[in-house]
Amino acid sequence: MNITQMRAAILCALVLVVTSCTVARREFPTGRAIWLNKTSVIIVGFSARNSDDLGKLGDNHGLYVLNQGRQRFERVLSYGRHLTVHWNPDQTCLAIIESEGSNRDALYIYNVHEMSLHKVNVEPLTEFAPDDHFRILLKSWNADDTVSLKLEGYGSREIAIETRCRIPFDLHRGKLGALKVKGS
Repeated sequence: MNITQMRAAILCALVLVVTSCTVARREFPTGRAIWLNKTSVIIVGFSARNSDDLGKLGDNHGLYVLNQGRQRFERVLSYGRHLTVHWNPDQTCLAIIESEGSNRDALYIYNVHEMSLHKVNVEPLTEFAPDDHFRILLKSWNADDTVSLKLEGYGSREIAIETRCRIPFDLHRGKLGALKVKGS
């Protein structure tokens, strides 16, 4: 490796580390990787370019994780439209909001250590009708193992709920409990 290549490699590594430290979310699909330096995990998204890619990815796009500590590379989620990926301050959990269609979002929690994905059912918090439109916005990860969510919707009625929800996630067992509104 010559000095120019070494400088370029160091600059790329610095950009990845600075980005990982300053941004706690990323939109996908994108051609960029996310380096979670606290857990030595790299998150990357791929998009299908042809029918062979569709078969490999399982849909138009795929989100993948390389866990360097476990020396594993695996698909987290196949998706059709786009995702927003948020990570908590210690980078052990990802909250993934998928736009499943024009009228629905889905929330997933991904355990970085266990490399396991869990879908969270937020609909009981909203009581939306089947044809209603609703969006999930993750406002923040909180220090007390909660997330602040904003649920917005329209259709049979207008609704906007801002709530702090506890995600009872047992990192040691890789299990996700029911989503609970803070204080209930």
